[in-house]
Amino acid sequence: MRKPGHGVWSGRKGVGPNGDSSSGPDAGAGTGLAVLFLVAFGVRRGELWAWVGAVAAPVLGLAVALPAHYPNHFDTLGHLGLIYLAVVIFVAGALLALRGIVARRRG
Repeated sequence: MRKPGHGVWSGRKGVGPNGDSSSGPDAGAGTGLAVLFLVAFGVRRGELWAWVGAVAAPVLGLAVALPAHYPNHFDTLGHLGLIYLAVVIFVAGALLALRGIVARRRG
């Protein structure tokens, strides 16, 4: 049970339906679409600027959304576990793509 003044009980503007203050799936979908186009039209051509944009957009989104989960006690593995897994997969993919871009520039 939540305490008054936390989450959905707070009555604050911008609190989501689950009590957290994340911006919801719309922001994630927009970031995903931006990353898709950067990867499809820039990273695959070996453009470093596109890689930077494709990595920076989701990192910035995560940097904004993740801290909002901790004050409202939405920092459980059940709530954020899949996000943590996605971060590991994202970092692995970003490093593999960067390796390919660097190799292409050298050779």
